[in-house]
Amino acid sequence: MNKEYDENRSRLAGMIKNKPSTAPIQQVKPIVPKEEKDVSHLNFWIPTELFNELKMHAIRTGSSIKQVGIDALEAYLKKNT
Repeated sequence: MNKEYDENRSRLAGMIKNKPSTAPIQQVKPIVPKEEKDVSHLNFWIPTELFNELKMHAIRTGSSIKQVGIDALEAYLKKNT
């Protein structure tokens, strides 16, 4: 069995060496930096129920929680200033 194993291994090694590579060639693209506004970090606690509603609204509208929060703050400030 050892001889048969060695023959199979040699045969497979030969097949691998003779077969051309089919690995896809990756295209390298330079990273284009995004132009962002000057941003600040905001962190605060909200009730769990409100947070769950926020997440559901973001899912329904296809938006991010961050964008919903930004829109809400902008609307609030526009209304109250």
